[in-house]
Amino acid sequence: MINKFIYTFLLLFFLACSPEKKIKKAHIRNHNQKSIKNINRNLLNGIWAENQEDNAIFAIQGDSLYFTEDIKHPCFIEIKLDTLITHLKDGYIVKDRIVKLSKDSLILYNYNFKELTKLYNRGKY
Repeated sequence: MINKFIYTFLLLFFLACSPEKKIKKAHIRNHNQKSIKNINRNLLNGIWAENQEDNAIFAIQGDSLYFTEDIKHPCFIEIKLDTLITHLKDGYIVKDRIVKLSKDSLILYNYNFKELTKLYNRGKY
C-alpha cells in the first residue's frame, strides 16, 4: 500500500515538473528563430517593471538607463541590430536581445544567464 502511494506520488511529481521546462526551452528556441528588424527606440522610453503591480526596476530616457537603486548615475545604452547594450558604471557591459517590444511590454533575452525577462511599461519617465 505504501509502495503504491510512493510510486503514485513520484509519478505525479515528475509529470507536474516536466511541462514547465519544455515551455521554457520552447521560448528560448523561439527567441533564436525570430529577429526584430526595425526597433522603434521611442518605445523603450519609460519606466519598466516585472509586472504591473511591482515597483520599477529601471527607466529609460533617450540613451540613458536609470536603475531605481542608483537613479543619480545613469548608464549609457545603445542598440545594435536587435540587441540592447547597457554600459554599466563599473565598466561591465550587459547584452540583451530584444525579443519583443511594444508600447506596453518588453521581452529581453539575456545572453549571459540564458533567460527571458518580460517587462511592463509603467509610464513615462
